[in-house]
Amino acid sequence: MGFDSFVGNGKAVVAVRDLLATGGVLHGLLFAGLEGVGKKTLAMMLAKALNCERLRDDFCGDCARCQRAQQMLDTTRRDPKDSERHAEGFVYFDLQVIEPLTRYILIEQIRQLRSVAYTRPFELPRRVFIIDQAQAVHWQAVDLLLKLLEEPPETTILILVCPNTYELRPTIRSRCRHIQFLPVDEATLFKVLEEEGRIPESQRALVARLAAGSVAKAKSFDLETFRLRRGPWVDFLDSVLAGAPYPNGNLNWKTVFASTRALSENRADFEEMLRIGYSLLAG
Repeated sequence: MGFDSFVGNGKAVVAVRDLLATGGVLHGLLFAGLEGVGKKTLAMMLAKALNCERLRDDFCGDCARCQRAQQMLDTTRRDPKDSERHAEGFVYFDLQVIEPLTRYILIEQIRQLRSVAYTRPFELPRRVFIIDQAQAVHWQAVDLLLKLLEEPPETTILILVCPNTYELRPTIRSRCRHIQFLPVDEATLFKVLEEEGRIPESQRALVARLAAGSVAKAKSFDLETFRLRRGPWVDFLDSVLAGAPYPNGNLNWKTVFASTRALSENRADFEEMLRIGYSLLAG
């Protein structure tokens, strides 16, 4: 338990612990970096550490405050069947995770956040709001969020989580302490897969590479889906290489076009298909 259980991005963990140890946690923090590297996880750990009864620069996970903090964070995580409650906000929860209900974080969510932020915490010493996918705050709500950062409440801390800081307004970035998260190295991802034991040993190095620095992607990687998506690429490359060397090779353009069409049939997965193709060429 505690920050020692966090995987990868040791510098980000050190930065957070230093802020806690020195009492330098600002009212606005910005966690940015690749998806799946633990930004929201570390933000939730920080929320617990800010309220832990026993430790100053960490959290024990066992005290009454840590356990209540975990309950609040778990409850306020998005439930698609309870969108109305999320739009209204969890007024009596000192720790909250605010996430997009649709494509956006709605203006009603930010309004409710502001109204609660200026009241004193109900159960814990510090109130922490984690705004996940902060770049998805609706444009009508951005000014409300900015005013909150310009006039921060005494007992409330905002942690903005997003992939790219430049998707946020410069005025919002300038009012937050920025902590950058980097892709996790393949050796660490390999160790994660080894500890899980879900991926066969012979495939772990491949999955660690294909995860592209994302712990979440490594943990959820589906080998069977990957093999199905890799098939069209293998057909395409075989059809192209069959006519090599050029220009004298006898290239079967009908086969090439057919295999190309198979690559783009599923528009929703097109970006993932491109990543798989890149991995084959890079390997």
